[in-house]
Amino acid sequence: VEGSRKPHGQRECTAAQACVFYEWIPSPWEQCTGECFSPSRRRFVSCVKYNGTEIALEQDSSRCDPEDMDSSEEPCAPTCAVWVAGPWGECTTSCGQGTKQRNITCMFDGVPSDSCSGPREADILTCNNESCPTPATAPAPACVDKKNINCQLAVEHYGCNAFYSDLCCATCSGSGQS
Repeated sequence: VEGSRKPHGQRECTAAQACVFYEWIPSPWEQCTGECFSPSRRRFVSCVKYNGTEIALEQDSSRCDPEDMDSSEEPCAPTCAVWVAGPWGECTTSCGQGTKQRNITCMFDGVPSDSCSGPREADILTCNNESCPTPATAPAPACVDKKNINCQLAVEHYGCNAFYSDLCCATCSGSGQS
């Protein structure tokens, strides 16, 4: 039977001492029980007395060496499928709202499964919610009079019409730079 063993077949005895020894004997393992992620199973480990011909349960377990005692409980494999999330990918934008994704797979005992229950974690997340900087606009060109024209004279005779207002910007705006 799994988990049980036969006491040692031979031990040294002297004629003056009866051939009696004590040993731990485990029972078979029980079924696994417990929560999905931490199931365990148990068994009884008993101290027995062996006199060369008979095995009997020993009431005083201190007669058996505690160093030789087998484990009475051990963990079992998880009993349910779980969602396993992979790493997040890169954001789709460097600024302004973007998204990033990851793979989420239902796994049971290291193998993809379709038996997961419970909520599935998000596989898409918004990212880079800060605004993008606005591009710097070029400064307006300086308002100056063109050098190849006498703006004072032109403005006196013709005024700051559409033609001269560009050529004689400073004179027409009143800054008087020529």
